[in-house]
Amino acid sequence: MSEADNRLIVPLDFSSRAEAENLVETLGDAVSFYKIGYQLAYGGDGLDLGRELIAAGKQVFFDLKLLDISNTVAKVLKPLPKPEHPCSPFTPILRPWRGRFWPPRAAT
Repeated sequence: MSEADNRLIVPLDFSSRAEAENLVETLGDAVSFYKIGYQLAYGGDGLDLGRELIAAGKQVFFDLKLLDISNTVAKVLKPLPKPEHPCSPFTPILRPWRGRFWPPRAAT
């Protein structure tokens, strides 16, 4: 098999590490570059997975911007603990943005 083309970046857009690892294993040496976003990074142990991929010689792009597609932001916020107090460190900060609040409230 020829060397992987590093212009191809495969998104690991999963909520669990097991799902991401399954895809990485399936693709094997055919892929050398992966993207890990918020959903996996913070909800599925993606930061450690990214470190392990880098140690294995893969390239990893951590896509951790907050101003993103509202559906993505809702998925990120959903697993966070519900705040017991309005000043909880897990209370998302809602700011007016383009006539609506951002990030959007996670679906329940």
